[in-house]
Amino acid sequence: MTTSIGAGGIYSDDFQSGGSLDGIWAETDPQGDCTVALTGQGTGNAFLEITVPQSGLNHDAYIPNNACRVLQPVTSPNVSFSCTVKMEGAKPSASYQSRGLMVVATEDSGHRYYRLDNYYGGSDYVYTGLGFGVGVTGFQQKANVNLTTTVTDPFWLRITRTYVDGVNDNWETFYSLDGSAYTSIVTWESGPDSGDEYTFTPAYIGVFAGNSNNPAQYTAKFDYFFEDSAPISPEDGVGGPAPRRVMVR
Repeated sequence: MTTSIGAGGIYSDDFQSGGSLDGIWAETDPQGDCTVALTGQGTGNAFLEITVPQSGLNHDAYIPNNACRVLQPVTSPNVSFSCTVKMEGAKPSASYQSRGLMVVATEDSGHRYYRLDNYYGGSDYVYTGLGFGVGVTGFQQKANVNLTTTVTDPFWLRITRTYVDGVNDNWETFYSLDGSAYTSIVTWESGPDSGDEYTFTPAYIGVFAGNSNNPAQYTAKFDYFFEDSAPISPEDGVGGPAPRRVMVR
C-alpha cells in the first residue's frame, strides 16, 4: 500500500509502487518542456522526480505561475490539514532553481496560489509567498529565510491550514533538517479580515520544481508527500503493482 487518505481528502504518497500517480496526481507543465518520472519503484528508496530544463524559458512560481507542478485535488476543502514533503538528493545549487510545496486556490481560475520552497539565490533560502492571477497582479512575499549554513539533504517542508470559516483561515509554514523538529517560518491569515483583501479556497495541493533566468537544468527529487494525519508506514515498503502513467492536463 503506497497511498493513504487524510484530512481534506488529501492522499499521502511515498511514490514507492506504481499506480499512485494515475488518478490521484496530475502534472501541470506551462512551458511544455518539463519531465515527470517515478524512480526506484520496487526498492526501498523511491522518488517522484520533476526535471525543468535549461531552455531560456522561465519555470518559476511567480506571475504567471510557470513552475512545473504535480498536484492532487483537495476534495473536502472545509477542514484543517497539514502536508509535509521530504526532498533529498538534489538540492538547488544554481540561481533560482527551486523545489517545494504548492497550494492552488479556486479563485482567479486557479491562478491564485501559495508556495513554500527551498530555492537558491546565491545561497540557500526557504521562501513563503502568495501569487495572484487573473484580475489581480503581483506577488506577495510572506517570508524569506536565509539557511546558507544549515541546508542539507534530506530536507523537509510543511504547510498547515487551520480552517476557520473558509475565508479567514490561518496558515503556517515550516522547515526541518531531520523530519522530527520543525521550525516555523511564517504564520498568516487569509481573507479580507487579514488586510490582504483576497479569499483563498484550497483546490489543489502538491509539489513543484522550477528555475528562471536560464539556469542549469534542475531535477527535484521528492521522497514522499504526506497529509500528516495519514502517514504511510513503513515508508518506501517494497512491492506493489507496476508503474502507470502520470496524467497531463
